[in-house]
Amino acid sequence: MSTFKTSIVITMLSIKHVAILLAIIACTLALKCYTGNASGKDHPTTTQDCPSGAKYCVAATVQGSADMHSHGCDTGVLCKKEGCETANLITSCCCTTDLCNVGITSSGSKLIPALFSLLLVTIVKFIVY
Repeated sequence: MSTFKTSIVITMLSIKHVAILLAIIACTLALKCYTGNASGKDHPTTTQDCPSGAKYCVAATVQGSADMHSHGCDTGVLCKKEGCETANLITSCCCTTDLCNVGITSSGSKLIPALFSLLLVTIVKFIVY
């Protein structure tokens, strides 16, 4: 096999391995949220790995004599951005980090894992070429 063909085969194998590694990393970054209902000062303790389309964890509270709380994953139906909104005694808070919906809060993003993936691709590209 010529040196050129060998180089192409090695490059293709390297790209395949990087793609597999990035897919594994993406799977480990699936959003995890608290899920379930509670009342008063209690909050759900059950967690859920969100489906692939879920972008947000949500915590909704209906204010009353005993506040009712509902927690779970959201695919963007209820949440359009991070933060809290109140309307008609219902406060809903949306966030994008693991287990961030334990209370009424807003949170940061997944910038560090994204930067890590970019750095990894850059290093592999440098090694291959």
